[in-house]
Amino acid sequence: RVGLRIISEYKKIRHPGAHFQHLNVSAATSGGIMFAPLVCRKCHKRRAERREIIAEIVETEEKYGRDLDIITEEFYRPMMVAGLLNSDQLTTVFLNVSELKEHSAALSQKLRDAYEIAVEQGDDDLLTVNIGRLFLEASPSMLHAFQSYCTRQGNAALLLANLEKEKELLRIFLRVSQMENAVLRRMNLNSFLMVPVQRVTKYPLLLARLYKVTPEHHLEARQTLNEARHKIQLHLEHINSLAKDISSTKLWRKIYAINGKRPDNEDLADIKFRKVAVDVLEWSGLGEEIRFSMEGRLLYTQPSDHNWRRGGRTIKLMPINAIIVTLGKPNENYNPDADDIAFPRQNGIRDASLVLLKEKSGRISLLREPMYLDRCVVCCESDWDDYFELHEITTKDTYILKGQDGEQTKMWYRQLQYHCQTLGCWRKRRNALANIMINRNCT
Repeated sequence: RVGLRIISEYKKIRHPGAHFQHLNVSAATSGGIMFAPLVCRKCHKRRAERREIIAEIVETEEKYGRDLDIITEEFYRPMMVAGLLNSDQLTTVFLNVSELKEHSAALSQKLRDAYEIAVEQGDDDLLTVNIGRLFLEASPSMLHAFQSYCTRQGNAALLLANLEKEKELLRIFLRVSQMENAVLRRMNLNSFLMVPVQRVTKYPLLLARLYKVTPEHHLEARQTLNEARHKIQLHLEHINSLAKDISSTKLWRKIYAINGKRPDNEDLADIKFRKVAVDVLEWSGLGEEIRFSMEGRLLYTQPSDHNWRRGGRTIKLMPINAIIVTLGKPNENYNPDADDIAFPRQNGIRDASLVLLKEKSGRISLLREPMYLDRCVVCCESDWDDYFELHEITTKDTYILKGQDGEQTKMWYRQLQYHCQTLGCWRKRRNALANIMINRNCT
């Protein structure tokens, strides 16, 4: 009787064509038994599938992290301590496994925290867990690490096979480890080194399954899932295009099978801009420390009496592609989105640069030499609503910059200001004296 009354009231207020999954109403019988009469059997099944997929994503990511730990603890360190391979050979075989391990640990922690918080708050259906947003937050640096690993994994496997033939002690160590070490689960080193390739190719499949069972009225969750899946697929296509010439086609067949649709040329160009920027900065061999703080379109001009008049501003701005590239491993003090950056701290970033690129007829070229932010000052006058100025101290070049909208302009200004202040040599006071005009050494 209670259930019929609730359904009757719901029919009076619901919109035409509305589905029962849009309302989650619980009621209690006289005996205190809780039930949800407005959740249909189909919706209940989809929610159960969604819980299972989220749990699978969390658990498999943690398992992937444990496999990376096995590579480090059971193979890399024993081989290094025993001197089975020299440092160059170890670097070539194991590549940037340590960087992948850091990214996996960070993502696993965020996934586990989101899962446990939802359960503690009584969200048994995990409707508050936004997996797509977590992947989008982790994807820029994580996907770059996967690209650095996957494009070189083919050569690493060939080198390992040759070394096993040449070095008897190495061959014995790997065989005994596989057969006697229970932690390895009878897997050899080559199988473990393929785990990162298998993991990154599985991300789009997991996100696609989760997207399929996410309710349509959860617009933000569906949008972030679709965006994260598309971004990962795009990077997999780019990885395949870089690696197919040096690796067997069989290794990369799984990447081709993920999505039959080709990515947009505009999206592929964004990845090409990154590659050009890293090559120009000559940071190609430092993949573990390279990060892209911000990238996108900017409008720019160089101020002059002709195009910049204080009275009536007549400005003609030209579009350009810009990327802020940082070098170093950020620590807990690194926070470019902070509102208060008056007192910068050591944040693990050793260098940062603004690279301005232009594209014409499919060819990407530099607008000018990279602007290293430790030699730049960024400012914005109070009467400037949508512009800010970037001045390079060494060359005395000045650029007036603007984002595509007001919000983008603020984001670019904040990112550039943060990296200029934390890296700038201008902030070092002379002789650390209280009064910089006094120098006791000059007497």
